[in-house]
Amino acid sequence: MKRILSVLAAALLVISCGCSDAGKKVRLGGEVEISEKCIGAKDEESYKQMTDYCVREDETGLEIMKMQGKIDILYTGTKGTVTDLGFDKIKIRLLNGDEYWCCDDFVEVK
Repeated sequence: MKRILSVLAAALLVISCGCSDAGKKVRLGGEVEISEKCIGAKDEESYKQMTDYCVREDETGLEIMKMQGKIDILYTGTKGTVTDLGFDKIKIRLLNGDEYWCCDDFVEVK
């Protein structure tokens, strides 16, 4: 019985190592792609304000921020380079040179 459990544990270890995303971690200077349409903020203060508006579902506040140039829509497939990392957020420099903070849930490593 012990031998069977040992073999099962070893098999699970091999399977989990083979399926891990360890090589797909977001790193400074790494190339990434927006995986789902999201909002990007020009600076950290705008990111915080944007998050507050999203939580409150304040579309008017978001529209005002967009008109002020503080936020913009980042579309699926947009590519960029990681320039900074924060807790649950990432700063990306797009190919056109613009930089945005966005939630790391919407970013994947390429």
